[in-house]
Amino acid sequence: MPIPSIMELTGADPGHSTAMFKIWSLPASLISLRKRFMDNSNVTKRNPSAFCLRGMAFALTLGVLLAPSLVSAGQFFGFEHAVEIARRKVAQPYAEIPSSVPRSLADLDFQNYYGRIHYRPDKALWAGTDLPFQVQMFHPGHYFTRMVKINVIDEQGVRQVPFDREVFQYLDPVLREAVPPAFGYAGVRIHSPLNVAGRFDDLIAFLGGTYFRALGKGQHYGLSARGVALDTAEPGGEEFPHFTEFWLVKPAPGAQTVELFALSESRRLVGAHRFTVRPGDTTQVDCEVALFFRGSVNKLGIAPLTSMFFFGENTAKDRLPGVAAFHPEVHDSDGLSVLTAGGEWIYRPLTNPQRLVVSSFATQSPRGFGLVQRDRDFDHYRDLKHEYERRPSLWIEPLDDWGTGRVELVQIPTDSDQNDNIVAYWVPERAPKAGDQVRMRYRQHWYADPSAFRAAGGASSTWIRTLSNGGRRFVVSFTGPSLAALDANVRPEAFVTVGDGRGVSDLQIRRNPYDRGYWVEFTVPSGGNAPLELRAYIKNGNDFLTETWSYLLEP
Repeated sequence: MPIPSIMELTGADPGHSTAMFKIWSLPASLISLRKRFMDNSNVTKRNPSAFCLRGMAFALTLGVLLAPSLVSAGQFFGFEHAVEIARRKVAQPYAEIPSSVPRSLADLDFQNYYGRIHYRPDKALWAGTDLPFQVQMFHPGHYFTRMVKINVIDEQGVRQVPFDREVFQYLDPVLREAVPPAFGYAGVRIHSPLNVAGRFDDLIAFLGGTYFRALGKGQHYGLSARGVALDTAEPGGEEFPHFTEFWLVKPAPGAQTVELFALSESRRLVGAHRFTVRPGDTTQVDCEVALFFRGSVNKLGIAPLTSMFFFGENTAKDRLPGVAAFHPEVHDSDGLSVLTAGGEWIYRPLTNPQRLVVSSFATQSPRGFGLVQRDRDFDHYRDLKHEYERRPSLWIEPLDDWGTGRVELVQIPTDSDQNDNIVAYWVPERAPKAGDQVRMRYRQHWYADPSAFRAAGGASSTWIRTLSNGGRRFVVSFTGPSLAALDANVRPEAFVTVGDGRGVSDLQIRRNPYDRGYWVEFTVPSGGNAPLELRAYIKNGNDFLTETWSYLLEP
């Protein structure tokens, strides 16, 4: 396989970031499109660094611990216990556990898996109590044929939640009878009165690999997060760790957060994870990971995010599918946003590329990054079923100094909205080796406010038109308070650069009186077979008024 080409692109102004991208032509077997792993139903629908414990005497027998009644949940088992289990487990050889899921369940398609097996809400963990959270489990089937062990930590100690067929409603008796006596659960989801007092709606769900999704108030399931990523978009193929065990900490009455711990494992890794979930208009999830490596990896992805971009306002007309006649845009996220340590905001509109594209944004001690859904206008999607305007954005806020590394964006070609083809994560500068330990903390913000976690002047839309001479005409709309506050007599300047040094023509900046923003318009001349890195921003004298719009233009 030929070595992929790497092009380095440097910004026009001092202090602006360096971006790198690779265009890879990989065999189809190495381009893994993530299937949508959760029900796309409305959120109100109920059915569908390192730390060492040296010298610590570690003794824990799950399900057998007994204790006095006047103690708090969590006294018997905490995150450091999960870390110690992971530390010990990494010394053992990895053993792949064969699936015991019957064929009749594994062969269920998406509709039948979510439509014919329902968890009974009255059987939820902590249902019928005054606790502010409830828990339901996922049934094995469809793609989800790995079973996970689920434990509860409460005042009595630690106990395993055994599989119980009676907590499910089987609309097909054949499926019920197919369940073997010794069975388990595929995942877990937590509910809370997120939208309406007294009604328990989906809050966060863990299902498949180390994937999970969360919701803020009024949101609809969209993009996913993962516990960890290994060798994403590497020529040797990606390794997918999977959650193997969860511990749910029973909350106190009136608690504002719910906490759970998890173990993950794959051939080269064992991980311990802590999630502290705080529901709200923006739901926050504090994440802590302790990773132990059996083998070396080429690329470690921290705080990985996975989303879908099928087509949008920046998609060429000749590449639009027939469904675009009814739905002008179809995507869970429309951009990657990065905030560097120096305070520069970078925004990269997403695309559905013709070939696998890997873009890197090198920085030190990043202040955050995320996959965002900025477009919140229903008329831009016109989809009453999927409600893309309600999909959450997800911002990652490091809680420690992450040092030197890069934010990496992977964009995979797809011909369907059923594939998650967008991945973003943080890559530390040093790749872990066998025997290494990595520990990191960060906060997730699952939000919908398009003005949150962005520069005071942001790129809200990107439109592209191919000219008769092969050139491309761009219109980039910038909006925000930094622009709206400008006096009408001020004449800001637009700056546009092209990675290969070619200039742009007919550069114009126009004030938009309807939103008090500015349009930056320019033409990129045709020529060359390599992709081009474009950058644009607006200044007033020495003051940057906007983020840096960054775009990868395919030939």
